[in-house]
Amino acid sequence: MIQKSKEMVRLPEIINDLAFHASQVLIESMNIDSASAENAGQAIADRMMRNWGGQSIYFPKGISGRASERDYQIYSECDGRNYAELAKKYNLTL
Repeated sequence: MIQKSKEMVRLPEIINDLAFHASQVLIESMNIDSASAENAGQAIADRMMRNWGGQSIYFPKGISGRASERDYQIYSECDGRNYAELAKKYNLTL
């Protein structure tokens, strides 16, 4: 995990956070070295700032898509008698 650089500190917090998390994804999932990942993360954040700057952007949590996948999985596992078991498995109440 890399530390936030001094350059990142001068930008708005949301831009710093975007750059930081983008760089972490590059390091963790693509094995890119820290310096290159930080540069790429900053470039991504800069582009988003230029393209979306001044707008109110809402980032959905993606819960409905995950719930639909979960509900399909529950439906496929249900045999008509295992409601309690499935409720426990998926942390739901009956």
